[in-house]
Amino acid sequence: MEHNIEEQKLGRLIKAATNIELSPEARAETHAVLSEYLKFKPIRKSAARTPFSKVTTIFTTELRIHPMPFIAAIMVIVVGGSTAGAAELSLPGDVLYPIKVNVNEEVRAALTVSTRSQAEWAIERAERRMAEAATLALSGELDEETRADIDSRIEKHIRVAEAESAELEAENDLAAAAEVEASLGATLRAHEYALTDIRGEIHDEKSLEQFDGVIANVSARALLISGIEDTLNSKIAEKAEDDDEIEGHRIAARTRIDASVRQLSRSSRVSIDTKSRAKAEISAANDTYDEGESAIKSGKKREAFTRFNSALRSAIETQAYLNAREKFGDFAVKIESKTQKNEEYSDDKDSDASGTLMTTMEIGVAFSTTTATSTITNDSVSHQTNGDKDNGDDDGDNSDSGNGGIKIKIKGD
Repeated sequence: MEHNIEEQKLGRLIKAATNIELSPEARAETHAVLSEYLKFKPIRKSAARTPFSKVTTIFTTELRIHPMPFIAAIMVIVVGGSTAGAAELSLPGDVLYPIKVNVNEEVRAALTVSTRSQAEWAIERAERRMAEAATLALSGELDEETRADIDSRIEKHIRVAEAESAELEAENDLAAAAEVEASLGATLRAHEYALTDIRGEIHDEKSLEQFDGVIANVSARALLISGIEDTLNSKIAEKAEDDDEIEGHRIAARTRIDASVRQLSRSSRVSIDTKSRAKAEISAANDTYDEGESAIKSGKKREAFTRFNSALRSAIETQAYLNAREKFGDFAVKIESKTQKNEEYSDDKDSDASGTLMTTMEIGVAFSTTTATSTITNDSVSHQTNGDKDNGDDDGDNSDSGNGGIKIKIKGD
């Protein structure tokens, strides 16, 4: 029975991997890295048949039909704890970066089922690219070519999120579409502010020039998203007296506010000022939510809808603000050259245990383990609630959304 379950899980992973579509450039880049890895670490042949012999048939069949995606899936399985994990800390220009963006992230995207979850993952990938730009700029290694690549990837992730939002709108789920756009817009705005704050820490003029280009592009996209948000909210307002719409916004607002409270309680890398601001925003969102509840009791449906919608957007903005500050906007940073970080990481980590100084690699660790805690999907809400009960508030929901593709949780586990 246990073997059958494992075979089913593996089958789902392979099926998801075979749905990955890479561009010719990404395909060639990833193939080169995987080929080099296999030269040094070939997969050993098994001398005897095992209970997993059925899986062998899957392997050989898929390898024949979909060689590149299949090898990607095998790499995630075989080296998931080493190469795939190390790739999560890689930056543009590093040898393992293609594994991070073309294998780890694409497999996770393929395993993400719902439209909302796809949108959330696309937003998180955009956050990753912004953090990579910041890390490279702070280390004086953000050149024009790399910046162009990062900008292109951010644009691609944003387009994916917008496409998922458009799909939700086409399905007449305007509330969900608006929530996705609000999350995307809030994320871009929060990161724009955070990136602007760390400009003063960038001492390489060429890197600073390229970094300003990244900020400008993020700002422009945030402005465009704000327009889409307003359009969707205008459409939603037409249904302001619909009982189902009101109830949906009430639940969404309460869920987001509670999630922002949990996120604040876990935010260990932010300043007292940031926490105070977040607390004030959460308190204001709670007050607005309570006004919505009072309006319902008074029969003022349109007012209730407006209050719940306002509370929802405030909570989303607070989550995005905390998330950006948690990653890289709120602490002193000590930058090491990429060529030195691997050798010096252990010593630096020990000496910087207080958390006030961080190496480039430690920024990557903080980024890959920080949870956005955006509760767009019902699955995410359920996961957080159960996680908090089982594991406490410290890390109740980190196992899924914070793994960055190092460990892939197949739905249904």
